[in-house]
Amino acid sequence: MQQVKYNTPSQPRQVRLDTIAACNASCVFCHISAAKERQGRMDMALIDRVLTEIASWPQPLEEIVPIDYGELWLRDDWYDILKLIETKLPATKLVIPTNGSRLDFKALKMLLSIRTLTVVNFSLNAYFNESYETLVGLPAETMTKVRRVVERIRIERPGVTVWVSMVYNSLFMSEIEKDRFVDYWKGIAFPQVNQVTFCNSKEKLWRLVVFPCRSIFSDMVIGYDGKIGSCCFDPGFLIDLGTLDDSLLEIWQGPKFQEFRRLHNEYKRGEHPLCSQCSFA
Repeated sequence: MQQVKYNTPSQPRQVRLDTIAACNASCVFCHISAAKERQGRMDMALIDRVLTEIASWPQPLEEIVPIDYGELWLRDDWYDILKLIETKLPATKLVIPTNGSRLDFKALKMLLSIRTLTVVNFSLNAYFNESYETLVGLPAETMTKVRRVVERIRIERPGVTVWVSMVYNSLFMSEIEKDRFVDYWKGIAFPQVNQVTFCNSKEKLWRLVVFPCRSIFSDMVIGYDGKIGSCCFDPGFLIDLGTLDDSLLEIWQGPKFQEFRRLHNEYKRGEHPLCSQCSFA
């Protein structure tokens, strides 16, 4: 088997801010279901502190995401957060995932005024109305609303990349639905179909994964309470990688992160209780 190993860059490529650990959708594929006890929001003082520190790094951060597992528009001060990011990190790409349910045209106008906005990713996960309401837990008319919003973005900010994403699981939907999803959205957005990935789930894994996880070599997640993570599928911050008692780069280059990466690079991820259950690499 060909070996896959990753090197650790001097700083993260992407930082995700856990500005609010709550969502108005209930997607059956979402890993936040494994961390229902962890709900909260990051206060503005902590957001400002984190952004100020990132702005001091030797190189501009490549990408920032102002949400981890949650819906940014559940915060009334979402615009203040984005404006602060734009001001503090003017050379950093802003990427926003959302279910789109609360993004009306008034909010969209405010969003599109953020100059650093680069990508908006609408998580839809279905094409048929029945599938959407069952799998996402929101009214089906939300998909029509998102379509109108996407069309407006194309007109007013054509340079912003728009994704519409589906987590595909053949246990819950057919190939026909996947194909129609792509056909419906192509031309006005970039449809993204992602095979479902299991982690910390009761579902049976499709395969045993031994390759190292690429996210822990490129991403940092900052919890609303100052906990530090990196894993894409750890909304509960079960993996202890540090807290904001130390600087972000000290944590990134520190012993906890390095030991965790060593475990993966030596093909021993199965020794970690969470990583042993994860099919992402």
